[in-house]
Amino acid sequence: AADSATALFNGKDFTGWKQKPGKKDAAVEAIDGKTEAFKGRFKVEDGAIVIDGKVKGDAWIESTIPVEGDATIRFEFNPG
Repeated sequence: AADSATALFNGKDFTGWKQKPGKKDAAVEAIDGKTEAFKGRFKVEDGAIVIDGKVKGDAWIESTIPVEGDATIRFEFNPG
C-alpha cells in the first residue's frame, strides 16, 4: 500500500485544530490561525507545538482532521 501521510500540524499555527476546556459541558473552540491556546498553555514556537506546564488547567487541543481505521502517527518529543 502507498504511504498516504497527512500532516496534522502545519508548523506555523493551529489551523485544523480545536481546543476544549476540561469542564463537562464546555464549548469546543476552533483555533485556526492562532499560535497560542489556553492562555499560553499551548504555543507554536519554532515550528513545534510547545506545552507550558506552568500554565495550569484541565484543557486539551486536538486535530480536526478525521483519522479513521488503522493509523501510524509520527512525531518528535523533546522534553525540557
